Amino acid sequence: MPLFALLIIFPLIELWAFVTVSGETGFLTALLLLFLSGVIGSALIRHQGFQTILAMSDAADRGKVPLDELFDGFCVVTAGLLLIVPGFVSDVLAILLLVPRLRSLMRSFVKRHPDWHYGDSSVIEGEYEHIDDDPKRLT
Repeated sequence: MPLFALLIIFPLIELWAFVTVSGETGFLTALLLLFLSGVIGSALIRHQGFQTILAMSDAADRGKVPLDELFDGFCVVTAGLLLIVPGFVSDVLAILLLVPRLRSLMRSFVKRHPDWHYGDSSVIEGEYEHIDDDPKRLT
């Protein structure tokens, strides 16, 4: 239910922000800003995605697990996608994801909560085969 509410409320917030910005700057200026943010988001995904792959490769070459680079790459790609989505609220969220210090704070927050999981972690799915260790028994 919260996801459904988010899918209803977020576009309404975006619409309110667009009406407010277009009232201050003019309708065509607001449309131009939305178009430019989409173009910038596309370029950002392309450029930063490549940089993230290089950083992950470099970390792997040094023998380090590239978790920090992967997290930063996830944040940058998410920011790019938010910039592509038309709306000023999503653009502000994207800009926040692009701030390195904020990403560092988010990364440390996630590292402090390693117990986050989905579902029941006490169940391990798998297959098994029973092998009889009794040498007297031949089948």
